[in-house]
Amino acid sequence: GTRFDNLEKHTQWGIDVLEKYIKFVKERTEIELSYAKQLRNLSKKYQPKKNSKEEDEYKYTSCKAFLSTLNEMNDYAGQHELISENMTAQIMVDLARYVQELKQERKSNFHDGRKAQQHIETCWKQLEASKRRFERDCKEADRAQQYFEKMDADINVTKADVEKGATPEDFSNLPPEQRRKKLQQKVDELNKDIQKEVDQRDAITKMKDVYLRNPQMGDPASLDHKLAEVSHNIEKLRLEAQKFEAWLAEVEGRLPARRQSGLYDSQTAPAVNNCVQDRESSPDGSYTEEQSQESEAKVLAPDFDDEFDDEEPLPAIGTCKALYTFEGQNEGTISVAEGETLYVIEEDKGDGWTRIRRSEDEEGYVPTSYVQVYLDKNAKGAKTYI
Repeated sequence: GTRFDNLEKHTQWGIDVLEKYIKFVKERTEIELSYAKQLRNLSKKYQPKKNSKEEDEYKYTSCKAFLSTLNEMNDYAGQHELISENMTAQIMVDLARYVQELKQERKSNFHDGRKAQQHIETCWKQLEASKRRFERDCKEADRAQQYFEKMDADINVTKADVEKGATPEDFSNLPPEQRRKKLQQKVDELNKDIQKEVDQRDAITKMKDVYLRNPQMGDPASLDHKLAEVSHNIEKLRLEAQKFEAWLAEVEGRLPARRQSGLYDSQTAPAVNNCVQDRESSPDGSYTEEQSQESEAKVLAPDFDDEFDDEEPLPAIGTCKALYTFEGQNEGTISVAEGETLYVIEEDKGDGWTRIRRSEDEEGYVPTSYVQVYLDKNAKGAKTYI
């Protein structure tokens, strides 16, 4: 900012000097014209009048010399008029035009300079933000590494526990299709846990009813603490399930349109809410779980993947060229070799993955940064990611 202010003052000073010189030349031309006019008036004043006695006297040598001096004064006046005209045409006009050009160029340059300075300041802010984000990510990576090493060193911790600690909770490190399956699997597991807790709550409730009818068998109040604990677990699991369902809905919104089975909405929820009706009490106050277990089996039995076997292949919306080799070892990904050209069937939805196809039956996801995409101009929302 200070450098721009100094430069602005210096360039303005240069323009002021030129304008000052233009004003000087203008005043000089006015003086030249005024002097020429005065010389002509003086010459005219002493010229002999025609057809007069004075004109006859100018035939003498001394008078002719004086007359010659007067005529020469007119020539001097003409020379000063010529000086004034030349200074106006060759100096003042050109300088005035040059000053205007300088002002316009200066204004344009300072506008570009201010714009560039703002861009630099914005870049610095982005750099600082990226630096803070990088530091935060590094700290998170260090914590994850420490957790991993701690879990790996603990012989009592299973491999699944270690992987769970190193994997993001929302599986955002996976390709979209694989992430959807993992989230769906997690939702199913949580619903199963909810069903178990509900079964346990119903069992405690029935046992409490038995105690109320037969006090000699036990104290009903002794079950209140356990009943509250189970209810708390159910609420906690339902909140967890809602969180994963929201992530699942987000992923499914980014994936291509597919037939939804509606299994969770139409079967799982009623199974949880109507668990009490799914049971029958025996005459002695005990209870049976056969019908509930059968209902649970119905909820978990269908295979999601079988629903999509008859899908039509997605049309290609462009092509891409692999910039680097990608192994594609995870489920849902595809391996590519550097320089290989493939078809793009789904552009990056903002999660860093692009879906491509090599042949009719060989497709999958690759990192968007590994390929250069050339989308069809007619494709909706076509963008090129490099």
